[in-house]
Amino acid sequence: MGSANPLCAQDLGNITKANPFEIHGNASATIGYYNTNSFNSSRRPFSYSILMAPTLSVYGVQMPLNFTFTEGSKNVKNPFAQFGINPYYKWVKGYLGWTNMTWSPGTLNGKTFLGAGIEINPSIIRIGAFYGRMNRPLRENLVGINSQIPQYKRRGWGLKFGLGKEHNYVDFIWLHGKDDPNSIPAPKDTLNQIDYTPAENAVVGIKSHQAFGKKKNVVWDADASVSAWTRDINSELLDIGDGFGSGFIRKAIPPRFSTSYAWTAHTSFTYRAENFSLGFDYSRIQPEYRSMGLDYLLNDQQRITLTQTGVSKNKKVNLSFSQYYQHDDLNKRKAVKTNRTGINATINYAASQKFGIVFSFNNFNMFQSAGLKPLNDSTKVFQIQNTVVVAPRYTIVNTKMVHNMYVSMSYSRLEDLNKVTVKYSKNSTLNTNIGYSLTLNNIFFTFSPSLNILNTKTPSLKLFSVGPTFAFNKNFAKGKYSANLALTFINTQQNGTWANKTVTNTIGFNWNINKSHALKFNNSIMRSKYLVSAHEYKGTITYVYTFNYVVKSKAGK
Repeated sequence: MGSANPLCAQDLGNITKANPFEIHGNASATIGYYNTNSFNSSRRPFSYSILMAPTLSVYGVQMPLNFTFTEGSKNVKNPFAQFGINPYYKWVKGYLGWTNMTWSPGTLNGKTFLGAGIEINPSIIRIGAFYGRMNRPLRENLVGINSQIPQYKRRGWGLKFGLGKEHNYVDFIWLHGKDDPNSIPAPKDTLNQIDYTPAENAVVGIKSHQAFGKKKNVVWDADASVSAWTRDINSELLDIGDGFGSGFIRKAIPPRFSTSYAWTAHTSFTYRAENFSLGFDYSRIQPEYRSMGLDYLLNDQQRITLTQTGVSKNKKVNLSFSQYYQHDDLNKRKAVKTNRTGINATINYAASQKFGIVFSFNNFNMFQSAGLKPLNDSTKVFQIQNTVVVAPRYTIVNTKMVHNMYVSMSYSRLEDLNKVTVKYSKNSTLNTNIGYSLTLNNIFFTFSPSLNILNTKTPSLKLFSVGPTFAFNKNFAKGKYSANLALTFINTQQNGTWANKTVTNTIGFNWNINKSHALKFNNSIMRSKYLVSAHEYKGTITYVYTFNYVVKSKAGK
């Protein structure tokens, strides 16, 4: 997969001072092993992967690369490999190979494609474009456990034009995608013939970001998009006449009987002061809204969110609050309407460098109201879930050692207000983790024992588990070698009977041979007993090579 992280671009005026060529990064090769006597395991006993992440620089033009090579899954004969580069220079950035781009939440947002793209941002001009394969063709396979649903080859392209700079800009976006109906044989399964048909999509969108004030502490964001989605490009065309705009619509995406139109809108407002902030967020995604520039989007949702944060003058108390309301059935066509509300409050109190405590409260409500049909009291959903977290900590630091003591207690309770279903769904969970960590600075040694207690109650099950963990970490030869060991014991009781015992042993060893070479070894052994004994062995051996090669310029020699 290709990706890019912004580095320092080279100014054309100083290009002669830049090094003609540089390459730095790392490469790794990993071998993994796995063994278990579990009857339903699907993992291979051996696996391998090769990862490379070099960054090339030619006279200051950065070209980050990423290369991944694995054996793939069982139903893939050839190994899986993806390659992409994202070179950039000043205000020009390129996307080549396997890559992704993000323009707005409703149009193009992180969708991986195989192709090419470019973004140009000189002065106040903002231009973007891309073209590529968005889905690879997959033939229908109805035989065996590794069945495959059909997928047509999909190609797409898009344009973006905007005005503005980093803190204030407006972008206009166009995206078009279309499946190739001849890329795979027609599905034979009746359901696949209905559900998986060659589609076409056109999306137009706008995105705005505006920051105000000398400190840019008032921010308003907004975006909206309209999508036309044809579910089956083989369906009959619609006659839309010769009115205004009809010619453009026919060229953009010919309207068919299977074409639907939907829109989405989002806006947010944030105000940040020295000791507090306020936020408002609103989003609406119409039913059936889809875009080929998105991997996934939950539609038929409207949500309003409020946020508030604050910090005391002495910086010892940090407050964070949020509230939201969300519901579906925007077109009022569902049998019932589902509503969700949530409240979150977090208080972080740092009394001193030694002592601090965190309080957190979460409330989540889900309830239904009547839609096209009246609600039945016996099936109506009305649930309330509350979660409380308390986590104090105490730390002692000196030149010789560091002591860290902590407790984390979490209590969660689900209340069902439906008198019929409450006897099946009501539950509560109390989880407590008590830990201590001792670090000896002089010998680079850390010892971290902890105890975890879990108590869960449901109408049909009472589960109690308790067990300690002992973790050790030691560095040798000024960090050239490091070793870690963790032992975990868990004893579980079900409905008053001790039913399961699990022991897990994890060992790791790292050897930094020199600045360029390193070896890493990790191994885990798990044994449990519940009716029958079970075991699991897994581990990895990794070699890492770090490189940095520079051809210096004459001016820099």
